[in-house]
Amino acid sequence: MSLYGGEKVGDGLGDAAARGRLAEADALILCPSQPDIRTVGPGGWIDAAALAATAPHLAVIGLAGELDRRGLTGAGLRSWPGAGGGALHDLLPQPLIELHTAGLKVAEVMTRARRRGSSPLAAEQLAAAEAHAEQLPKDLGAPRR
Repeated sequence: MSLYGGEKVGDGLGDAAARGRLAEADALILCPSQPDIRTVGPGGWIDAAALAATAPHLAVIGLAGELDRRGLTGAGLRSWPGAGGGALHDLLPQPLIELHTAGLKVAEVMTRARRRGSSPLAAEQLAAAEAHAEQLPKDLGAPRR
C-alpha cells in the first residue's frame, strides 16, 4: 500500500488513533482479519453518521467485513463495491501482476527442469526454491510431499 501512498493507521476503527487520522485521509480501506465482522454500521467499529461527521469527504472501500452501505450513502459518503466484498487487485493492479508473473516464472522453471529430465516433484521443488514462489499463495508455493 505504501507504494501507492497508502498507510495503515490502526487495527480497527475502534482504535482512537486510527479514528483521529480519518480527517486526513482520502479513502478508508477496510480489510479486517475476521471477514464476517461488521466494520461500519450499527454494532460495528463505527457508525456511518459518525464516520461522515469525522471525514465527510471520505471514500469507504470494503475488501472484507460488513458495511452499512445504505447508511454510508445516507450520510453522504461514497462506498465501493456496491455489494459484497471487493478484492485487493480490483483497487491496485500490482498484487495481481506479481501473482501472474510469479506463476509464469514457476512454470518456466518447472518446464526447463522437466525438459532436462527432472521428475515432476523435483521440478516443483526447484521452482519453489528458485522462482520467487514466495509471491504465490502459500498453498500453491509449497512443494507437495
